[in-house]
Amino acid sequence: MNRPAAPVRPVAASRPRRAGARPAAVASAPPRVVGAAVEEAIANLFARSRRLFWAEAQRRLEEGGESPHAFRVLEHLTRAGPAAQCDVAVALGQHPAYVSRVIDELEGDGVVRRRRDAADRRKVVVEATARGRARWESSASLMAAARETFLAPLTGHERRTLCRLLDKLVVGAETEPREVVDDRRVARKRAR
Repeated sequence: MNRPAAPVRPVAASRPRRAGARPAAVASAPPRVVGAAVEEAIANLFARSRRLFWAEAQRRLEEGGESPHAFRVLEHLTRAGPAAQCDVAVALGQHPAYVSRVIDELEGDGVVRRRRDAADRRKVVVEATARGRARWESSASLMAAARETFLAPLTGHERRTLCRLLDKLVVGAETEPREVVDDRRVARKRAR
């Protein structure tokens, strides 16, 4: 007989605590791995934490009149400087067609400009205008507040540790050789 799963009880104590104090139960609680492998729990926590962070960021940015996607493009171009449009998509982890649409909107607002790369005319280089950099700077504090709200449960040491571990995962994933497969190409080859 299948029984319904027991509800997950929050780890934090219900009594009020002083600002900045961390409940002992949270500091020493093991990760919640209920009937799932650690790897599955990590993947699920990545997905949940990403969703929760972006919900907070979206709420704050939209209150300030900015879209999270436009903010990310402007942030990348302001910090990294002019970049090929395809490189912006890779840096943001977004599909190139979607990034192109965001850049279209930003170009219409006069906050980015596109130009052909002088060395390779096939490449389109995107750069933030002075107006775009000012728009990013005016929204940067909203994103900083969203990041701080999301990371508030972690101490400075925990944040640095998390950053090192995530960086290790990303570097490892990016340096692994991967075969990129276009399903249409594979289907055409099989049809021959």
